[in-house]
Amino acid sequence: MCVFDERADEYDRWYDENAPVYQAESRALRPFVPAHGLGLEVGVGTGRFAESLEVRFGIDPARGMLRLARRRGIGVCQALGERLPFRTRQFDFTLLVTVDPFVPDVHSVLTEIWRVLKLGGRLVVGLIDRNSPLGRKYEAGKDADPFYRQARFHSSDEMIRHLQQAGFEVIGARQTLSGAPQAEASFDAEALEVQTGYGAGAFVALCAAKPAP
Repeated sequence: MCVFDERADEYDRWYDENAPVYQAESRALRPFVPAHGLGLEVGVGTGRFAESLEVRFGIDPARGMLRLARRRGIGVCQALGERLPFRTRQFDFTLLVTVDPFVPDVHSVLTEIWRVLKLGGRLVVGLIDRNSPLGRKYEAGKDADPFYRQARFHSSDEMIRHLQQAGFEVIGARQTLSGAPQAEASFDAEALEVQTGYGAGAFVALCAAKPAP
């Protein structure tokens, strides 16, 4: 059993204990998430972002996480991002939030998301930028963290290249959690503001489109 199964409740409590950070991340993502259409979160975890952003379905390999996501009203399926159990061109949009550090091959996941997206569909990515103060802090301390021990963080530029290599067109970027955290994951009100672009914030939301012919 993986750590995300064994410690799902502990993982989920982080969102309550760090509510201002979670809310800032949700605000960064929200404008990129379509108000209509069939959506899927890949790596739904305990369903926090799916619930906040009104995404109806999610997949995750960890049953412990899916148990909590189901309680939040998310339709869930145990599956890997590299092998999505859905038809080609089934979804209008997909969500991928802080999943990139935990998959061995980001390109494979993005290619599979491309497959299940409709032409003109949208992928919204949320990541912790490795080059930010918080990203460097997580990277330096990951050996002592049960969740991040095997994580491999990416920079925003790296993720943009991965998206482009998978065929996506990056059409927007927003960021929050700017500067260095005051404590473990504590930011002042100014740092929690959402700005356009990337390079200043630890949490970056990228919007990518599957071009229609």
